[in-house]
Amino acid sequence: MFFFLVSCASVTLENRGKAGAPDFDRVMDSISSRKLMDYTKELSSEMYAGRLSGTQKCKKAAEWVASLLRKWDISPGGEKGTYLQSFPNPYTTVFEGGELAYHYDKRDLNKKKYYEYETDYYPGSDSGSGAVTAEVVYVGYGIYAPELDYNDYENVDVNGKIVFMEPGIPVSQKENPELFKEWRHYSLNPYKAKIAVAQGAKAMLYNDLKIDPCMGYIEGFLVSHVGDSVAKDIFSGTAFSPQEAREEIRKKLAPCSFETGKIFTMENLTEHHSEGTGYNVIGYLRGGDPDHKDEVIIIGAHLNHTGFCCEIMPGADDNASGAAVLLGAAEALSRNPAGVRRSVLFIGFGSKEQSLMGSKEYLKDPLFPAEKTVLFINIDMVGNGRGLKVFGAEDFPELWKAVRRSNKKKVGMNLIPETFDSPDWENSDADSFLKKKIPSLSFRSDKVPDTIYTARDTPDKLNPDLMRDLSHLLAYVIIDMANSKR
Repeated sequence: MFFFLVSCASVTLENRGKAGAPDFDRVMDSISSRKLMDYTKELSSEMYAGRLSGTQKCKKAAEWVASLLRKWDISPGGEKGTYLQSFPNPYTTVFEGGELAYHYDKRDLNKKKYYEYETDYYPGSDSGSGAVTAEVVYVGYGIYAPELDYNDYENVDVNGKIVFMEPGIPVSQKENPELFKEWRHYSLNPYKAKIAVAQGAKAMLYNDLKIDPCMGYIEGFLVSHVGDSVAKDIFSGTAFSPQEAREEIRKKLAPCSFETGKIFTMENLTEHHSEGTGYNVIGYLRGGDPDHKDEVIIIGAHLNHTGFCCEIMPGADDNASGAAVLLGAAEALSRNPAGVRRSVLFIGFGSKEQSLMGSKEYLKDPLFPAEKTVLFINIDMVGNGRGLKVFGAEDFPELWKAVRRSNKKKVGMNLIPETFDSPDWENSDADSFLKKKIPSLSFRSDKVPDTIYTARDTPDKLNPDLMRDLSHLLAYVIIDMANSKR
């Protein structure tokens, strides 16, 4: 959740080829695996409590980044001569002490099956605070879309009850991309929560076992994310299994909602902070060509993660890894003796998990207009696997050629071209730029582990050489494109 504004008067075109100027390959050699792992360990340490955007802990992480920028003589580009750009960012803290339980004997509600935190469920990061005991109603994907002649709430009564809901939508992007576009809006979690409340539901069990702070806080409305064990108990004795119900909806594109008769208790202990403030940290490297210095290449990664949900979520891969890669590229480019023709902007975003508020904030009043932005490069979850997927490679083939050129000459990474229309693409800061019609590429590991959004997303599980190679590659790509005569 930070921007860098890198202004380096000594790094200009006039320096290009000067006797004694350090070779950029040697500069890149100093951006080591160990250095990037040190950055990752710092950001994922307990000191920053999971870097939940809006909190003071996340602000301290941004201030630590600013200390590196000062060390590298990178000029501040935030508010009032600082490195920070602020924006309103409400957040919710989740405390220990809640529960999720199934009343398996309706004649004696004291008989309960208790579910285990992390193994079976997580309290929602945007959940309201309190307790609800009520019947669970299965509402499929939780969609009410009159224009699509579809209503998961038709013929069921959810008033005062707990809804059990599937993530996503019942339309496959791969099988039917055009229809998917019509339905895509209804996949958004905040929409689903608002519809459930409008129908009178008091709480939601979301069939997606992970920490997720992008449901949208609604006072008094409880949310918990659950896994297979909970789903099986809800569906036991009914006409369907959870998988069969999903397949029925997808096959017929018609609701399969029903009242399960199962009584559950949900209790979450949370504290909502409507006054939270998120931060970005800004930096800029001025191009040396008078005819091209107003054109810009942007490289970004989000600093924030999901914070504290009964325990600290370290967020090493998501996205301390991306922030570390960005810092490596920023340090190297700040020491580039030859300078660049076009300008380069380094951005670290806040609030990616909370509806992309950081990238949206930057684009409200960008330092360079969209029409002058040559490329936006996004780095998100790049610490695992043996290679990297490059989303946008198939959408912007000329940009992909530039990446392949630098990769072949300098690094030799395993890169996998993808499209932003891929079913594997997940909502990220690149979406904010694509909506402004800015050409974009987004780098992500070829294997995203199941530790994402859990307390097990720790630095020891990362591949530091992958992070180093990507930092090197992006620095070379940026120099190539910033100096291109095209």
